[in-house]
Amino acid sequence: MVCPDENTLSAWLRRELEEASRAQVQEHLGSCDACRALLEALVEGEPEDRTLPSVVDRAGPLRSGETLGRYVLLRTLGSGGFGTVYLAWDPQLDRRIALKVLRGDLLAASEEHRQRFLREAQAMARLSHPNVTAVYDVAFLGGQASIAMELIDGWNARDWLAEAPRTWREVCHVFVQAGRGLEAAHTAGLVHRDFKPANVLIGRDGRVSVTDFGLARSPAPPSRVEELAPSPSSTPERGAETLTATGALLGTPAYMSPEQLAGLAVDARSDQFSFAVSLYEAVFGGHPFLDPTAPHGLAEAVQQGRRRPLPAKARHVPRAITRALLRALDPAPTRRFPDMGTLLDEVSLEARRRRLRPVRFAATVALAALPVIAAYAWSASKDAMCRGAPARAASVWDAASKQQVRQAFLGSGAPFAAQAWRVTEETLDRWIGDWTATHTEACEATRIRGEQSDEVLTVRMLCLERALGEARTLVGALSTADARTVGLAVTSVTALAPLDACRKVERLLLQEQPSSRDAASVERVRGLLADARVLRNTGRREPSDALLGTALTEARRLQFAPLLAEALLQHGRASAMGGQTEQASQSLQEAMRAASRGRHDHAAAEALLDLLFLEGVVKHRDAALELRLPAVAALDRLGGDGALEARLASTTGLILARRGDWTEALEQQQRALRMMEQVYGREAVQVGSQLHKVAEMLQELGRSDEAEAHARRALTILERTYGAGHPMLALPLSVLAESSCGRGQYAECLAQAEAALAVRATAATPPTHPAFLPKHLLIARALAGLGRHAEALERLKSAEQMAHAALPDGDAWRGRVDLTACEVLRRAGQREAALVRCRQGLEVLQKALGENHPEVEAARRALEAGGPAGRGATAPPPRAPPPSSSAP
Repeated sequence: MVCPDENTLSAWLRRELEEASRAQVQEHLGSCDACRALLEALVEGEPEDRTLPSVVDRAGPLRSGETLGRYVLLRTLGSGGFGTVYLAWDPQLDRRIALKVLRGDLLAASEEHRQRFLREAQAMARLSHPNVTAVYDVAFLGGQASIAMELIDGWNARDWLAEAPRTWREVCHVFVQAGRGLEAAHTAGLVHRDFKPANVLIGRDGRVSVTDFGLARSPAPPSRVEELAPSPSSTPERGAETLTATGALLGTPAYMSPEQLAGLAVDARSDQFSFAVSLYEAVFGGHPFLDPTAPHGLAEAVQQGRRRPLPAKARHVPRAITRALLRALDPAPTRRFPDMGTLLDEVSLEARRRRLRPVRFAATVALAALPVIAAYAWSASKDAMCRGAPARAASVWDAASKQQVRQAFLGSGAPFAAQAWRVTEETLDRWIGDWTATHTEACEATRIRGEQSDEVLTVRMLCLERALGEARTLVGALSTADARTVGLAVTSVTALAPLDACRKVERLLLQEQPSSRDAASVERVRGLLADARVLRNTGRREPSDALLGTALTEARRLQFAPLLAEALLQHGRASAMGGQTEQASQSLQEAMRAASRGRHDHAAAEALLDLLFLEGVVKHRDAALELRLPAVAALDRLGGDGALEARLASTTGLILARRGDWTEALEQQQRALRMMEQVYGREAVQVGSQLHKVAEMLQELGRSDEAEAHARRALTILERTYGAGHPMLALPLSVLAESSCGRGQYAECLAQAEAALAVRATAATPPTHPAFLPKHLLIARALAGLGRHAEALERLKSAEQMAHAALPDGDAWRGRVDLTACEVLRRAGQREAALVRCRQGLEVLQKALGENHPEVEAARRALEAGGPAGRGATAPPPRAPPPSSSAP
């Protein structure tokens, strides 16, 4: 047949030809390149109402000009062991696509193959990412399985690399984009299984995308690499890629991970290995492992980790990139990077620039927000540039400011004011001295010794200036202190920004930095957040909330993710302190998401720990423990943080204690204690508070002597730190009182419980606050034990009124009030009334804590024995502060 003219081809497209003529044109199109090209041109220009030739309804090879479903096949783009890719036209959406038609025999084996292919194709169709070739449709038509995909006008990375020499920067730029596509697929729960340069497409517009996401994977990989058999291909791959065993179906051995070669289950870390092989080969010009010419030799080298020596050109590639690739090539998946994103951050040029030049806005920030830095860090005189730290620190804490704070403390009327002043002065002196030394060292490291870059100096100075601004606000608040502020002073001053954070250069450099346009605004908002935190710590809630509201509004406007995470973290904490638990939970969850977006690992870890405490300790939700694993992962990303790890252990212990898992709770609290001793020192105030928690768990387990020893040590540390009469002393005093009551030493129990109540009252908390409830119950029990029944009943009446006014129905503490009433009434000789209260208390505890809770078991045994006072038993001791209070 001679070549049909344009009118005939147009009529063929519109199905206007007779059957015989249509068949002749279709057969001719299968062998004539010129007519196929003309057909493509007609497809571009035909009106939308054109009709199509008949649908192919047969198995076997397809020819240009035929249709599959609604798609018109224009020409073959390539073929391989699993099928053929055609350039096709979609008349419904009027666009050209790549249509992959899979080999029928690969799917004919079973319905399971067919359904698995369909599920994976559907999953890919839902994945939308600029670095993933879009899948538009998947269908089984005419005995063929087809995938309609985005058509990329360009070439694959294998051909791009062969076309001309490429620098390592060009290669990394392309492969990082491809890696982002892999990362997106992994997030969606998909594993590629055959990542290689031939499956990376580079468009003429520069966009890079990954294709062939394992859509034709068999249900299970072969059990041994020897079972892999080469498959026919009309387009054999070049170089090491000729090792393709079954095309895209089972993967390409030259790029397979050890676990994939061994026939084991694969996950995202297997793709990471394949990515690293591809990038290594592209950067260094050769395969990283030995014997790349034979599958068996290659498999052995890969599984044993026998890498080739680095080539000479490795000297011109940053060592950080080389180290990252070698880690991703580790035979053990667990020793590779935790995810693709982490690996990409190591090889990405953009991420490297952020680490090496994290503050291009340095001059902007220095001039617009921090003129002090300009005065010191950019001084032209080496003789004077690093001498300014003492004067800078003295502007915050000098003899005049000390005298002002001292007078405010001693004039507050707080019984512990003198001790609070002494500790505050000593702590601030140490902090200011540490700040001065850190500032000087940072300056000299750059300006005198030349050990660090200007960029590193800038981020360290920014950190130090924020910390000094926080100290300035704290000194201002302490200079007008009342009794409440004095009571919070030691806690406030020990909560000042830790200067060790300003020494951790790597962590500072890894944090995302704002643009030069927003740098000054970001620093200003961070200053507001620091002031709000200090004011809240010193009891100035109203001004703190006002500042926090302004900061959060500004952070949302700026949309700089790390700053938004910091603002939301503080908002969550403030809401929790105000009793707005649901709002607190929402803010903390939003903070976690913002921290993740901004790679602010420290904020993410803190938000997780706060949420764990809120859900597990405040809201009493056992499911909160599910947050523990992501919290551990967040701390791992930080590279270890003893203080936060101690918080995690202590909070976990509190949640376990509420469930009655006291043995495990004790282990967690003891672990937290050991870590705090390492971080803060054995006599630190944080250690004193943690000793009290360990003592409580020991007491629950009946180890009274150990509990008392821990409580006395805690009392010594806290009294030395806070002073006699400080509210914090109520913590160990309550444990000692419990221990004394448990041994029947009621006079001692009464004295210790009254002392705990007295010091707790100095916190300026309303006397009806439920935090006082445990002390009142202890006093009632002690009075009953001493035979002072009328006083005991009167004290119990006050406790009952407090519980009913402050706690909701069904709260476990209402049950504990009933059980204490049972003991007091029993000792007063009111046996029937005592049994009624025992039953009431048991019923409340059963509903609040569950039938199998140890506290419920103890109450049940006491009731069966005739009431708490029968056979020498006592009521189960109060287990924890009421849920409405986090205070001692």
